[in-house]
Amino acid sequence: MSLQLPSTFTTKPTGRKGSKKVRTGCLTCKVRKVKCDEAKPSCLRCLKTGRKCEGYPELNRMLHQAASQSLVIARSPQSLEFDSPASGRAFDYYRSQSAPILGNIMDSEFWGGLVMRLSISEPIVKHAILSLSSLHEFMGAHKADKRLMNPQMIFSEYTKSIRALSTWNDSNGKVVPLIASILFTCIEFLLDNEPGSRMHIMQGRKLLGDLGSATDADMDVIRKELVPMYTRLGLTAFLYGGSPPAVPDHLKTFVKPPNELNTLAEARSLLYSLLDEVMRFSLSVQARIFAGTLNDDEVFELTARQALLQSYLDQWQTAYMILTAGTKQNHTMMATQNLMQIYYHATTTWLGTALSTRQSEFDAFLPEFASIIGLASSIVNNAHRGSNLHAFSFETEIVAPVYWAAIKCRHPLLRRAAVKLLMREEMKGRRENLWHANEAIVIALHVIQLEEQEVYPMSSGMSPESPFSSTDSSSHMSTTTSVDFQIPIHKPPTMPPSDFKDILYEERGDSFDHEINMPTPTPSATTSTTVDFNTLPTSQRILKNIDWSRLSTDKPFGVPESARVKNTLIGPRDADGTWATLFRDPQVSGEDRWDIRKDYLPFET
Repeated sequence: MSLQLPSTFTTKPTGRKGSKKVRTGCLTCKVRKVKCDEAKPSCLRCLKTGRKCEGYPELNRMLHQAASQSLVIARSPQSLEFDSPASGRAFDYYRSQSAPILGNIMDSEFWGGLVMRLSISEPIVKHAILSLSSLHEFMGAHKADKRLMNPQMIFSEYTKSIRALSTWNDSNGKVVPLIASILFTCIEFLLDNEPGSRMHIMQGRKLLGDLGSATDADMDVIRKELVPMYTRLGLTAFLYGGSPPAVPDHLKTFVKPPNELNTLAEARSLLYSLLDEVMRFSLSVQARIFAGTLNDDEVFELTARQALLQSYLDQWQTAYMILTAGTKQNHTMMATQNLMQIYYHATTTWLGTALSTRQSEFDAFLPEFASIIGLASSIVNNAHRGSNLHAFSFETEIVAPVYWAAIKCRHPLLRRAAVKLLMREEMKGRRENLWHANEAIVIALHVIQLEEQEVYPMSSGMSPESPFSSTDSSSHMSTTTSVDFQIPIHKPPTMPPSDFKDILYEERGDSFDHEINMPTPTPSATTSTTVDFNTLPTSQRILKNIDWSRLSTDKPFGVPESARVKNTLIGPRDADGTWATLFRDPQVSGEDRWDIRKDYLPFET
């Protein structure tokens, strides 16, 4: 695909001429004629020497522009054409607010660079970011301000983008459709629409899978910018029960880790590629493991594959430590590095438990859980020192792994430390794509209470199954309802898979059924029992009012396998609470189906 420079772009000389050295790098290093390490957003060489890094020329290397030019996007949208003043304002909001927040530390070139440039020349991208920024502003506005805003623009611009994409000519390349799927995914994240966001992730990954191995400018952009983005989005799909198509080997930066990593961006890309491989490995063997159909040769082969993937993780960790050992850490980059270490430990744990059906396997990974919680705590503690925790993040960051530690680590003190971290003031209202901190808190507390109810009785002596006459699901009640499906224990403990429909963009039409606020689910009066919320263990009771004389900090921490929750499915949610579907071993002797319960859990105020 050939992209022309929009007329609103201006060009200027890069400065030093003649020498062929330091063709790339920050402006400060160019002036000093020294080698730049090209860390983003500020080069570490400048930071180490106390100099102000003047940043990087907005040279679009991905689109093969001349190395002596830099592209400057207008600081205001006045020179661009918009349908209305509201559209111009939305563009400016994206440029000044949404792009910096979504780009954060490592992805500013994508959200603030590539997307911005294409929005000026490609209507698909332009309409998508107008919808995204309008929704982003609306979701962050106070209630009084929302009354003065018109959310219709969110959907009208979204529709325009999808309609423009439906007429896209494939001969123009795949970069724009791939970027559009990322923008659509972000919109669906903000709308809290899990099926819609997963659909766009799947479609984007499918587009990647269909690409050949050409080496043109488009493929350079795709390999360096978009493949890492879609690899990280794969984690969201996996955690919500999806199985995104694999990224082809020819699009991966590495098939196995190198002995040396050159940049944090390279380290991050490789780590998430390994994480993707581990999640895919775990999912591929799950059905056969629960069915018990593996023969000795297959077990040997899978164990060898598990060991190989672990060796790759070990190689990555070694190369990562070599990379960061000589790097001066500032608070901004420290958050990024801590996040990578969180996912290294999480991936190690996922891999180590992949070939077992027993929850007790997680007990062997206590150091990994402790590291996850400690590293996440460091990120939260430093949030006021330059690496702010914004209310919304496009990436899966700390909510998911800390929540996962709370429900999979059975050490009574450590899992409570995870919940307390999610309850920190800095995490209040925090959203990371489809993950909500308040949702993670109530589900984690519920799992802890359910698993420990016979081991660590609360001082109030209450029972989580005490029936109450009312069937009203208000904000002060917790409801348990029966499920309309049964899963035999020789199958994985999860919902029956639903077919993924590859929805064509033109089939979406001109309108959407999305609401800014999700509807409140109403349990059936004939199948539900409601519990007085005041008799349930609140966070205060679960976290503090425990019979510590019965505390066990040795494996298996007093929680037998039969009491442990095998899997938890989240949602749907509403403004007051969320549903959670929990799977445990059969609670009745001789039963051949998973024990499944579906609970509505009100958020704590």
